[in-house]
Amino acid sequence: NKQRREILLGKKLRGFGTGKYNGFGGRLEESKEIDPTPAHGAMRELAEESNLSLPLGAFTSVGTLSFTFEDRVGEKMAVHLFHVDVSFEEDVVTTSSTDDYGLLLGGDD
Repeated sequence: NKQRREILLGKKLRGFGTGKYNGFGGRLEESKEIDPTPAHGAMRELAEESNLSLPLGAFTSVGTLSFTFEDRVGEKMAVHLFHVDVSFEEDVVTTSSTDDYGLLLGGDD
């Protein structure tokens, strides 16, 4: 039985990137009580943007991207990347429960 490998993306419904598909994420909260690690921030953002609540142990760090900006000398941004294995009972996942995202589940059919 071949396991399907899919990726979950959110379609931006408003704000920057409206109509574009993207992974879930955002800024870490300044308060260490809210986001003590990047994995905590990823867990919180996924729940806020997709209504998927997963345990911290489901998030595996797979890398960090570092960005600099030509128009903002000295400013840097780090993007932490995580892999999460989940199983869904249905092939298609949609939601209207968040203001910013709709969901798309696509794979390697």
